[in-house]
Amino acid sequence: MPANKLALLRYHIIDGKLNKRFPDYPAKEELRRTCEEELYGTMGKNISTSTIEKDIYAMKNEQFLGFYAPIAYSRTHEGYYYTDPNYTLADIPLTEVDMEALYFAANILSQFRGLKVFRQFEHALDKISDVVRISRAIGDDLDNNSYIQFEKAPYFKGSHLLTDLVVAIKDKKVVNVLHKRFSREKASDHVLHPYLVKEFRNRWYVIGWLESAEAIRTFGLDRIEEVTAINDAVYRENEDFDAEDFFKYVYGISEPDGKPVDVVLRFTEMQGKYIKTKPIHESQEIVKESAGKLVVSLKVVINYEFIHQVLSYGDQVKVLQPSALKKEIQKKIRAMGTLYR
Repeated sequence: MPANKLALLRYHIIDGKLNKRFPDYPAKEELRRTCEEELYGTMGKNISTSTIEKDIYAMKNEQFLGFYAPIAYSRTHEGYYYTDPNYTLADIPLTEVDMEALYFAANILSQFRGLKVFRQFEHALDKISDVVRISRAIGDDLDNNSYIQFEKAPYFKGSHLLTDLVVAIKDKKVVNVLHKRFSREKASDHVLHPYLVKEFRNRWYVIGWLESAEAIRTFGLDRIEEVTAINDAVYRENEDFDAEDFFKYVYGISEPDGKPVDVVLRFTEMQGKYIKTKPIHESQEIVKESAGKLVVSLKVVINYEFIHQVLSYGDQVKVLQPSALKKEIQKKIRAMGTLYR
């Protein structure tokens, strides 16, 4: 690959380390190591510190690039950051060469969409292909929202912890999690044996064995301030934890403390059409469809997320069973009603 192409890749890798709303101030060596790992992996090729210095200078000053990246060095944190937290190379227009490279890369990714490693990301790969194909056809007009609008995943705090947690799971490392609950002003330490990171509605969570509780617990990454490996701790194997079984009957992320129950919901004709095309849960089955009504059954644990999902349908749904869920929904509706008296 030509040197200028490698430089462009390094610029975007550096940008990825700096364009965070909550910067971690990477030092020059960290930027060098990250570029080396992402570009070459285990191939053994090296990137020098002087190359990173030149990259930073080019991103800040080179007129032919036009980036004018607001990179600064923090003496307090001994690392680099963007003085403008909203700056990102993603806002810089792509050249025709860039678009050709993206089109080629998107086609390559599409060919591998059936592989096991990509199977759960097929929707994302399809979306990338759609964006590149449309952008190639209409150029910069893709930014014109009067033509097409894509759903944008909101920024979530804690994304920088994903790699550290996945590596800890792979290497079977015990970690100390500095976690701050919404109901408390100060963060507290928790010794966690991490088993899984899971995404739900654009938020990430880590599930693992919590020593203090002697049970499986879930922590939202957006509330974790720091993750530190405990190198001399003995990792508790996840013999009693199987991710698929653990969440088989769960809607959302809450720990399945209760047992799964059979839930029957009756939807109006219009809402039923949406429910048929996008099931609430993989266990959903159609029980009856007649007279403008759709009745479905599900086998789920009644948790916080499921209750609020049912409430989100408003007057378009009625809980037929179980009676415990029906009473809980009635209780929530009465509480909501008092807010508008």
